[in-house]
Amino acid sequence: MKLRKLGFYCELKHGDPNGPSLKNAVRSSVTYHKDDVVNYLRYAPVLIASPGVVCDVLDSTCPIICAPNIHTDGLWVWPEDLAYYVNKYNVELPDEFLDYIQSGARRPPTEDELNMTELEL
Repeated sequence: MKLRKLGFYCELKHGDPNGPSLKNAVRSSVTYHKDDVVNYLRYAPVLIASPGVVCDVLDSTCPIICAPNIHTDGLWVWPEDLAYYVNKYNVELPDEFLDYIQSGARRPPTEDELNMTELEL
């Protein structure tokens, strides 16, 4: 299954240079249940574990926020720092992703529930 990309912003080292802008996705508030979304993003299985550190590209002090891991739920794929940006900066997410979570997928699948060998980036 071809995974849908989420949160690979052009400002990120591990982002898509042709992807959307993180700065343009920041909002003063969100219309979705932020805690549920952050937990979903944080606790979905790691598809790709990567050594190293990721810093906050929106903060001039550049604090370290996580490793450059990639998470998936079997339908979507996103970098680990997306949960941080959603939590700290109220990043806007696509309605399609939010609808998917709110339609019953409030808990990400476990690694055992996913067939990682069938996933394509």
